[in-house]
Amino acid sequence: MTKGLGAVFRKGQNGFLMDCQHFGYSRYGELSARVGYSRRFGQHIAFDLRFQYLMMHSSESQCVHSISFDLSGYATIGKNIGLGFAVMNPARLKVGITGKNVLPIRLQFDLNYKIGKQILLFARMEKELKSAFGIEAGAAYHLKVLYLTVAAGFPEPKFSVNMQIACGRWLLGVSSQYLLKAGFVPMASVVCVL
Repeated sequence: MTKGLGAVFRKGQNGFLMDCQHFGYSRYGELSARVGYSRRFGQHIAFDLRFQYLMMHSSESQCVHSISFDLSGYATIGKNIGLGFAVMNPARLKVGITGKNVLPIRLQFDLNYKIGKQILLFARMEKELKSAFGIEAGAAYHLKVLYLTVAAGFPEPKFSVNMQIACGRWLLGVSSQYLLKAGFVPMASVVCVL
């Protein structure tokens, strides 16, 4: 099961993010902690920089600690269309900081289309270097305090359902994702918007 806790703070054109997620159980797991800064330029363009700490633990080997960072951008075209990109680990940082293996370098491209105020259709193309393209498409629905997202992806089959409920400044979420290699992966998250 994946557990997550996060906080988002917005001040004018600036945004700050802190979050922490853990996937796994006592014999194996991955912990990630991120700190990010985003800046909006005008009404149509935004950029984001996130630093990430990763720890992988296993009962059969030592913990491995790694650091990385991500760069991303987003632009709106008109009222309904959004385009985004992200580069994960552009500096080719290594697993275990001084290890021989490089953390995955991943490119991501997003296309969003907004229908009215409540429905968002999205498509995402992801490419990890030395691997095949992955494509994911889905829809998000927003009704007062409820956020519901459904998505499917291929060539490695995956399907996800995500539901979040807003309670004042808190966003409480539960989701489940089906991955061919791992089966069903449930997730619970809590985010505070300041």
